[in-house]
Amino acid sequence: MAWNSKKFNSRKSQVAQIQKCPDGGWGWVIVLTSVISLSNFSLVQRCFSVFYTYLMKEFDAELSEVAWINGLFQAGYGIACPLTPGLINIFSYRQVTMTASLVSCISVATASCQNSLIGVLIFAGLIPGFCMAPIMISCFTVSSRYFDKKRNLAIQILCGGLTMGGFFYCPTIQFLIDEYTWRGALLVIAGFCLQSGIAGAAMRPIILEEDFDSILNLVTHPSRKNTEIIEMYNNDDNNNKCDERKRLESETDDSISDEKMYTQREFKKQQEQTNALITCQTPSIDTSEEDHPEDFSPYNNEEEDVCCNSRIAKLIKKFHLQVFGMPLFYLYTFSYIMYAAGYFSCLNYLVPYGKQIGLGDMESSTLISAVMVGEILTRAVTGFFLGNVSKQGRVLYMACYIGMLTFSFILASVAQSYKVMLVVCSTMGFFGGAMDGLFSLFMADAFGMKLYPAVFGYGNILIHLCGMASTISVGKLLDAVGDLSIAFYVGMGTSVVASAITFLMRHVLIKKVVLKEKKFVKNLGENVP
Repeated sequence: MAWNSKKFNSRKSQVAQIQKCPDGGWGWVIVLTSVISLSNFSLVQRCFSVFYTYLMKEFDAELSEVAWINGLFQAGYGIACPLTPGLINIFSYRQVTMTASLVSCISVATASCQNSLIGVLIFAGLIPGFCMAPIMISCFTVSSRYFDKKRNLAIQILCGGLTMGGFFYCPTIQFLIDEYTWRGALLVIAGFCLQSGIAGAAMRPIILEEDFDSILNLVTHPSRKNTEIIEMYNNDDNNNKCDERKRLESETDDSISDEKMYTQREFKKQQEQTNALITCQTPSIDTSEEDHPEDFSPYNNEEEDVCCNSRIAKLIKKFHLQVFGMPLFYLYTFSYIMYAAGYFSCLNYLVPYGKQIGLGDMESSTLISAVMVGEILTRAVTGFFLGNVSKQGRVLYMACYIGMLTFSFILASVAQSYKVMLVVCSTMGFFGGAMDGLFSLFMADAFGMKLYPAVFGYGNILIHLCGMASTISVGKLLDAVGDLSIAFYVGMGTSVVASAITFLMRHVLIKKVVLKEKKFVKNLGENVP
């Protein structure tokens, strides 16, 4: 659609609201409130294994059956992730987050009243997982938009909510179960879910330059005249239309030369119909069947193709579907899948494994807290020391740490005492704990903030659906074998694969950066007078 003065002034008023990343200020308020919100994600993903023993006794179920509560949580999260970018476009980060917080609270409270296992699984697993997707995406996206140079530090502090949730909630849940039974514990957890509403209320909108296309951003340049920018935008917008017009006119000339039977009158009508198609207007000539034979209709298909391509382009742009054509998106997704399949499956069965080797209920629940201690240390290290490291250097760091995670799983599979398990769990958290924040930072570095919600949402479809499948599959394997240490052997294999994919991801990122620099230099040379 061409620009006019009215439309230009409307766009200009939007550009006038553009802000620079404050790299602090209100952004720290958003980060701190989001830390509390993200702790609820850790509560379900890392601490609900405390409920497994009690649910098995209550409903006479097997381990693989009660493990569905975590699997359905990941399934709900994965299903909601691709829907979240569209919801954010319609509403706002604040509205979506606060609504999801309220629905999650009501759902978990309902789960405490259920008399069947399937009811508990749906209301305490599936629905909270569905609600957690918009909360997570909003927290990460809004926090990232407020930071540039300090983004790495902000993201690691934000992901500290996942760590602190596991550190505090596991022993807290065990205490609540001992005092109020598992049903009373779920009612208290329902209250915890309302914490996300505070984070949503703090999400004050910020408009960045990259939210607009490059031509529109020219209005902020004082040397540009309004008429010049309007002309530039219209020329850029109509390039494809001009190419289409030339192609159709060429086909028209060929058709006329081949079909000598057409009279001069018919040729004139054919030209008018072609022009009407290109300008998307209805032909002003007579449209009776006698003047237009049935076989004179090659342009009807062309018109449908042009309209169809236009609709597809708008759909791709609206929902940022272009990420599915980027190889780096698939490498990121599958690297995270393999890492998460190993790390979180091991955490999911860590408490039952502690009880299997003879630890008490409270001792077993503190194993997760030991993992969280390791995560706190590694987040502090990565937050302060990786801020000035290059993008490629951070990806190399990720690959090495995921590889080192393999050795922690080996030690965990042979440990038999409480003290040794505490040390092993701490190393497990140190090597694997900062990966979620680094993967989030990688998305911002590789795809930019404009595509960040789409990459986050679409990537999590596969990540958490595969996470659900791995959780359930490992549970069935443990039921069949009877040895819970098998979960650590699964973690070893997936960590090796994830490390290899991350090394490949670094190679592709380097090529992308080089090509981007060459393109920038080329465009700079063309624009220099």
